[in-house]
Amino acid sequence: MKHKYNNYSLKLLLLVIIATGSLFSCESDDSLLPINSATSSLAKIQSLVIKSGKNRVMVNAIVGDPNISEVRIYWDNKSDSVVLPANASNGVDTITTIIDNLQENLYIFEAQAFNEEGKSSKPVSGGADVFGSNYSSSLVNRPIITNELIGSILDISFGKMDMSSGVRGTELIYENTDGENQEIYIKPDKDDISLQNFKTGSTFRYRNVFVPALIAIDTFYTEYSSYRPKPFPVLKNASSFEVAESSGRWGNLADWIANEAVKNHDGFGGYDSKNGFNIESGWGAPGITNGKIYQTVTAGGAANYTLNVEFDANNYSESDEGGYYIIIAKGDGLPDVEDIATAPEVLGYQRVTSSEMNYNIDFTVEETMEISIGILTTQSDSGRYGPIKYFELVAGTN
Repeated sequence: MKHKYNNYSLKLLLLVIIATGSLFSCESDDSLLPINSATSSLAKIQSLVIKSGKNRVMVNAIVGDPNISEVRIYWDNKSDSVVLPANASNGVDTITTIIDNLQENLYIFEAQAFNEEGKSSKPVSGGADVFGSNYSSSLVNRPIITNELIGSILDISFGKMDMSSGVRGTELIYENTDGENQEIYIKPDKDDISLQNFKTGSTFRYRNVFVPALIAIDTFYTEYSSYRPKPFPVLKNASSFEVAESSGRWGNLADWIANEAVKNHDGFGGYDSKNGFNIESGWGAPGITNGKIYQTVTAGGAANYTLNVEFDANNYSESDEGGYYIIIAKGDGLPDVEDIATAPEVLGYQRVTSSEMNYNIDFTVEETMEISIGILTTQSDSGRYGPIKYFELVAGTN
C-alpha cells in the first residue's frame, strides 16, 4: 500500500529481521538470545500481535508462565509504556489492550513479562502502522464511468480501483420504485451493476470502504458522492411497428398518440398493414390538416441527443402547402404546423421531402423534462405517403 510513509518499507524490513514483522505473532528462538540471571527463570511472551487502527493499535499478548504477574509494553523508544496484569495460573493468559491517542506513524512496540519480584523475560517486538487524517484524506471514491437510466433500470459502470489502497468495497444507497431506500454492497472487483427498480428523478449515493492493513481494527469510509441519473428517453414501438386496433388496411399504432386529423381513414390512421408507420392522404382519403402523431418521454437534462429516422419511401415535396415534419418539442404534445418555425417549445425539426430518406436531428435538453417526438403534417388529398422504417434515439456528443 502506498501512502505518505515512503520510508516505512525499510523500517518494516528491519523489523522483520530483528523480530517477527508487523501484524504477525512474534516468537523468538531462545537459543539465539543471551541469557542472564534476570531473565533465565521467567518465560518470554509466547506471542505478540499488533493490529493497526485509526490513531490507535490493539495489542494481543499471550503468556504461559504462571510466575508472570504483569506485562509491560513500550513504544517511542520506551518513552511511553503501559502495564497490564497477567495471570497464567490456568496455563495461558491472553492480554488485550488498546493503545490510543497515537500520531499517524509506524510504531515499534516492545513487550516484556515480569514476575512479582521484578524479574523480567526476554523482550519481544512487533510493529504496526497507525493511520489517521492523512490516510483518510488520501482516500477517494470509485469513479463512475457511465450511469444510464432507461425506465426504472439503472446501469452503472465503475472505474478500476487500486487494490493496494486497502479498498474492500462500495456501499451504494438508492430509492426504489416503491419509495424505499435500498442499500447494496459492491465488491471492488465488480465494475458493472444493474439496478432493476430505480426511481426516476431520485438520487443515489455511494462511498468506498477501506481497511488499510492486513490485520486492522478500524474501517475507513470516504464521504458519500451523490448522483442524479439522467433518464434516457426511449421510444416504444419505434420499428417493426405494431398496431393497437385496425379496420381493414388501416389502424392506430400502439404506444403512439394520434389526433383525429391523422385518423383520416374512418377513424384510423398512422398504421398501414402494407407499410407499417404511414400517414397517407388522397386516393379516396381526405387531406390532413395539422396532423399530429407522437410519443412523450422523459429526457435527462444537460444532455445532447440525436433522433434518427429512416423512410422506406415518400413523395413529399418542398412546394407542398403545409408540409411534413419530424419534430422534437418540450412537453406533452406538438405545436401546430404553422408555428413550427417559431414555437419556443420546439427543440429540433426537419422537413421531409422525396429527395432524402434518412434524417438526423440533433437537439439538447438543458434539464430533465418531458419531450414529445413524432410527426407533424398538413398534406393535401392529391396523394401523399411516407412509410417509415424506424425511429432511433441515441446519445449525442457532449
